Amino acid sequence: MKLQLTATWNPRQERVAVLIAAGRTVKAAALETQCGERTVHGWLENHGYRSHIAELRHRMLDGAVGALAEATNEAVGTLRELLGDKHPNVRLRAALGILDAAVRLREHVELERRMTALEAKYASPENEAGSAGEDGEA
Repeated sequence: MKLQLTATWNPRQERVAVLIAAGRTVKAAALETQCGERTVHGWLENHGYRSHIAELRHRMLDGAVGALAEATNEAVGTLRELLGDKHPNVRLRAALGILDAAVRLREHVELERRMTALEAKYASPENEAGSAGEDGEA
């Protein structure tokens, strides 16, 4: 397998990365970009490429959080309008749905950030050296 030594990817690799980050399966991404599935799986063996996909996914989630935050302000406005509305059922459910989605997505993004920080902390060379000493002595 040929490893990509830099963080630059050809246009087809970039497109596959975006598709996978957006939730497409390897099979679907390969089909859409006219790549072989084996080729895509080969790219996915590269840690740098997987990290690139994770970063793309992270950016997409951040964008979604921003859009939901904006929609949340509108939802709050809708809820305020509904206080005097005679038949608010449909609009109320939509507004509450947006608020619920915003909260859950925010929790997901925050959990992802915390996990990434923990992974970085425990993957650092100082930590590995310290862990080896602790594990070696009982």
